[in-house]
Amino acid sequence: MPPNFDQSLVLEAGRINPRGPLDLESDEEIVRLYVWVIQPHNDGTSAACIGHQLQGGFESKERWKTREDAIHEGVFRPGQALAMAVAVLKVVSGGDVPPSSIYSPLATPVDGSIRVYQWGQMVVLT
Repeated sequence: MPPNFDQSLVLEAGRINPRGPLDLESDEEIVRLYVWVIQPHNDGTSAACIGHQLQGGFESKERWKTREDAIHEGVFRPGQALAMAVAVLKVVSGGDVPPSSIYSPLATPVDGSIRVYQWGQMVVLT
């Protein structure tokens, strides 16, 4: 799963609602997602958004967004920001296991095992 943020996030009164595409493997189910977006300002202050989403709250199997109650500190402004996330996924039966070259023979995924993905990227706030 190479997860991602939408390249452009919409500002609404200095707040954002982080979101992006999901590209799950056929044997994965997303359980939790944790998100941080940080924007330093030229005056030495910053804005931050800390959000999450829980199983059952995702838009679809192809899209994610944080809950509406994400914590916001400071005021976001138009421009670039650093976005980071951690996704927790569970291996489920019925899917194809990704190529074995990814896994050590001692770590072959089994039903119920957990995969954790982390990513970060620059986004544009508009």
